[in-house]
Amino acid sequence: MGPDKTRVLIILIAVVIIGVLLARYTKAVVGADKRVSTSKAVTLAWTLFVVWVFATLTVLEISTGAAVDSKPVADQYLLLLGGPFAALVAAKGIVTSRLANGTLQKSEGASPRAVDLVVNDRGSTDLVDLQFVLFNLVALLWAGAHFFQHQTEGLPVLPAGMVALTSVSALTYIGNKAVQSSTPYILSLTPPSAKVGDIVQITGTRLLPPHRPGDAVTPPTLLVAGLNVPTVGNSTETQMSFVVPAGLAANQDVDVTVSAGTELGGTGSATVKLRILP
Repeated sequence: MGPDKTRVLIILIAVVIIGVLLARYTKAVVGADKRVSTSKAVTLAWTLFVVWVFATLTVLEISTGAAVDSKPVADQYLLLLGGPFAALVAAKGIVTSRLANGTLQKSEGASPRAVDLVVNDRGSTDLVDLQFVLFNLVALLWAGAHFFQHQTEGLPVLPAGMVALTSVSALTYIGNKAVQSSTPYILSLTPPSAKVGDIVQITGTRLLPPHRPGDAVTPPTLLVAGLNVPTVGNSTETQMSFVVPAGLAANQDVDVTVSAGTELGGTGSATVKLRILP
C-alpha cells in the first residue's frame, strides 16, 4: 500500500471514530422514541463520507502537493445528501402530525440498538427500512472503493441507476411513514352483554402501541359509559379485560372505548357497544 493510500485509510479510520463518538455520545442518530433513526443514520453516513473525501484531498494537497481535481461537486451528491435529509424531515413531520391527530401510536424503546435501522417498533424486519439502508450502503461502499483507488479525482461520480435507487428508496421510506396505521381496533366483546360486576374480555388489534419486550408502554385508557375503568390481568395488543362498573342502568347499550396512549403523546381510540343486563 502506497503512502497516499495509507493516509486515506488513516483519515477514514479517524472519520469513522468521529462518527461513532457522535452517534454514541450526542445521540445524533437517536429519535424521540429512543430508537436508532434510519433516516438520521443514513444522513450521518453520507455526511461523514463527504467529510472523509474533502479531508483526504486537503491532506494530500498540503503534504504531497498532489494535483487535486477541482471539478465542481456533482449534482448527484445533492440527492445523496439531500435525499436522506429530506426523508428525515418529512418522516419526523408525518410521525409528529399523526401522533397529534391520533392516527399513530408509538412506544419508547428500552435503549437504542443498531438493529433499529431495519426493524419496526415490534422488532420485526421492516422491508422498506431495509431497502433504504441497503441501497445507500451499496452506494457508499462503491463510492468509497472508487475514491480509495483514485483519490485525486475528488468525489466519485456514481452510476446514475445507483443514485436513482437511493432516491426511490428515500421516497418509499417517506411513503411508508404516511400509510402506517397503529390505532386500536376492537373486534369483539366476550360476552357482548353483561351485568354489573361481570368480567368482559375485549379482543382486537393494536390495543397497545407496537412494542418489544422491555419497551416503555403507557397502559391504555378504558372508558365504559364515560367512566374510567381499570383493566384486569395482563393486557396485550390483542386482548384486555375489565369489570363492568357499578352504577350502570340495566337494559341499555353503553360505549366501551379503548384509548391507547404513549409516552410520546399520541393517542388513538376505538369504540363498541356493550349491552347491560339486569
